[in-house]
Amino acid sequence: MDPYLRSVKRPDTFWLKRDEYHIVCEVHSLKELFVSLKKIDSISHHISKERNDIADWVEEVIQDKHLSERLRNIQPGPNALPMLVYELEERLSMLDPTFSISSEL
Repeated sequence: MDPYLRSVKRPDTFWLKRDEYHIVCEVHSLKELFVSLKKIDSISHHISKERNDIADWVEEVIQDKHLSERLRNIQPGPNALPMLVYELEERLSMLDPTFSISSEL
């Protein structure tokens, strides 16, 4: 298994939030992040002009520098969530040839 596809445990998990007060879920892997993003309608809590929490987590915890650089290029706004999903889908498909969106949902 590719090391980028591994699951992590607390305290290295990522807390996906709708906003400052509402946690959607605890994410342990890139695949879980991909699936979890389908449960929200905005990523503005995690991607703004000041920060990109998801790119930070991917770089520091998952240690996938390639993907983190791609995620840092995502601009905040209404297209941020679809772009994030797209980048994750592309990377997961590259890392795992058996990856399929339908099997993950």
